[in-house]
Amino acid sequence: MLSPLACCFGADARAAGSAAAQDDAAPAVAPGYVSVAATEVPAETLRQWTAELQQALSRQLELVSGVRDAGSASAAVAPLGALLGEMGAMQGRMRADALRVYIDNTPDVKAPFIELLQQTAVQFKRLSDADFYGCAPLRALLAPQLGTDAGDDEAAAAGEAADR
Repeated sequence: MLSPLACCFGADARAAGSAAAQDDAAPAVAPGYVSVAATEVPAETLRQWTAELQQALSRQLELVSGVRDAGSASAAVAPLGALLGEMGAMQGRMRADALRVYIDNTPDVKAPFIELLQQTAVQFKRLSDADFYGCAPLRALLAPQLGTDAGDDEAAAAGEAADR
């Protein structure tokens, strides 16, 4: 199962531990292992980062849950794009490895993330099944989070249309 941070930040989060270790001139950290430097982040900072991440993921869920037709899909693109930009900025200033350890090992913190990410996955599946209500910009915007390439989705859709 992916950690909440990996779901939010994707492959870059998994590499963050390695990047942090390389910044300290230490050898790269193997996936699943955490550098000692990850334990040096103050608890208050970790609590703040956790709250920020949870708020961003909640906002993402709110936005994708509101997409119910072509009009709402188009209307969601700008705010969702801005939010994903904010999440990218968060990734740049947060220690993904330290945050992952904190979330995984702090009582009553991990379960809300899991629930939030499960609800988001349901919405992503709903949007994908609805072909993003024909909104190519929404499809492209969410492609990285869905683990797909927007171009692959378009090619598959074109192939399905040709089969009909």
